Amino acid sequence: MDDKLTKAEYALLGLLIEKPAHGYDLEQTIEQRDMREWTELAFSSIYYVLKKLEERGQIESLAKASSGKRARKVFASTEAGRELHNKMTLKFLGQAENLYPAVLLGLANWPSVDQKLALETLKLRKTELMTIHKGLTVRSQVQAQSQPDFVDAMFDYSLTHLKAEIDWINRTLDKLGDSS
Repeated sequence: MDDKLTKAEYALLGLLIEKPAHGYDLEQTIEQRDMREWTELAFSSIYYVLKKLEERGQIESLAKASSGKRARKVFASTEAGRELHNKMTLKFLGQAENLYPAVLLGLANWPSVDQKLALETLKLRKTELMTIHKGLTVRSQVQAQSQPDFVDAMFDYSLTHLKAEIDWINRTLDKLGDSS
């Protein structure tokens, strides 16, 4: 059995550790929790990922749940899946990672583009980040009363990173010739 999971596998396995579910239930939970805001998990890949987890013995299918016309396969985590998920949770919490953001590649190639256009592009990036920050702030405040502390910490992490990048863009615009 593999001793690693992709982030999509990890996310789905975590949901199945919470409670057994079929693919449609998983999709509903992903939507309700806005999980696509913080993890790479495409709707079209859910059943593919479930199949991989099942083949590796990290989840198992239980009796099919009937909902109208068609029975749906219900999945649950196995003990091996829970052990691997716990191991990876501790790894993710403790391991710093280098993200290799594309903006650094853009900066490395700054001399090859028109400076005025590059500055305008950075300003557009800043505007987009500010919009994301505003939306995330609203969602965080709406959910603040009902969310556990660890979810609040997830919002705080994302908001802190967004603010740090906005601040960095402001300093970079000053350094590179445009303070507006």
